[in-house]
Amino acid sequence: GRVIRRFNASDPVLRIYEWLKASPLEGKEGVAFELVAVGKNLIDLTEATIEQAGLKNGTVMIEFLEE
Repeated sequence: GRVIRRFNASDPVLRIYEWLKASPLEGKEGVAFELVAVGKNLIDLTEATIEQAGLKNGTVMIEFLEE
């Protein structure tokens, strides 16, 4: 599926993680996930702003880490 959500370019990347944890996708409650954009895992960029991370007007993929 696809979910469209807008964030401020000045928001930290961490805000995307917080939003997904607070509003998980249906059926994915409690499942660990990674955020990936342009082939890179965003966990190392949580303190950067969305703009600094190159995500302004971009797409972020959610990869669920199910066993």
